Amino acid sequence: KKNRKKNQQYAKLDWHVASDDASIGGQRVMILYNVFTEKETIENPILKEEVKEKVKEKTTRYGHIKKIHVYIQDPRGIVKVNFTHPKSAQDAVVGMDQQIIRKRKVKAELWDNKETFTKIATRTEQMERIAKLD
Repeated sequence: KKNRKKNQQYAKLDWHVASDDASIGGQRVMILYNVFTEKETIENPILKEEVKEKVKEKTTRYGHIKKIHVYIQDPRGIVKVNFTHPKSAQDAVVGMDQQIIRKRKVKAELWDNKETFTKIATRTEQMERIAKLD
């Protein structure tokens, strides 16, 4: 019963690997690193929307995008781009790796289906981050 519920959750998120995609790796998700800085997350309240729009503009040429998620809490400047087809994600990784987005050289790779990027900082951690940036 647990596996069934887990599979339903993955289907809703569409982050699973479909068996018909196994011939080309099945991976549909590209991760971009270094798209923004930790300082920008504090100084720019609309950073998430700006990053999302810029990444969409740069990556739609590789294929249909189902979802773009910007991980503002991750200091590595992470953006996850979920494509409809694995080939699109693979082409995007090849095309986007070491490219410039928002005046920053980004690193692109396929998501390993293991690493998580959600980091919830405590209020104390947020204050410490702000103090370090000043």
